[in-house]
Amino acid sequence: MLQTLIEDVLVLPPKYLHELRMLPSSKLSASEALVVSVLGQYSGVDIILKDRQAEIKLQDVVSSLVLRTTLLAFVGPELADNTEIHALVTTHANLVRDIAVCLLFVPTFMRRWISPILPPSIRMHRLHRRLRELLFKSSRTVQGEVPASTLLQHFIDTSKAVDEEDIVAKLLVVSGAAVRVATEAVNTLVD
Repeated sequence: MLQTLIEDVLVLPPKYLHELRMLPSSKLSASEALVVSVLGQYSGVDIILKDRQAEIKLQDVVSSLVLRTTLLAFVGPELADNTEIHALVTTHANLVRDIAVCLLFVPTFMRRWISPILPPSIRMHRLHRRLRELLFKSSRTVQGEVPASTLLQHFIDTSKAVDEEDIVAKLLVVSGAAVRVATEAVNTLVD
């Protein structure tokens, strides 16, 4: 028994861990424990957790909001709502996972030769090319027009030579990281 300021906590040996994980959520629920341990009944978390359908919608809404906000800062308002850019950024994370899984079965010394010919790598190159087309086609400004203040424009302005591939890679990493962190936060909240 471990005594804390809020309540006493029962600490069980690790040998019971598997049995506890197999219990149905009606007997042991991480969501209910979260509500109790962080006073969720006063913050409204308990209302969100009551409806299983709300969990799915909440994760989708938060991921979409984070992606749009990230794109808004990176590419500006005219491209932040572009559904093709949203799909490309979302697909990127899946392709990274697919490449990593494929390369798990390849010896380390062979990976640099095998990686470029993997189907997910080929799709990744197409994704990068299409994203470059979308971003840099719209970022070229008309003579005398003041460019929008975006992270993309900052990279273009501060680069000695504009490396479109590098800028697209940065966008994908920043966007992917933001969505990943938000998704994990929602999963933690919901689970």
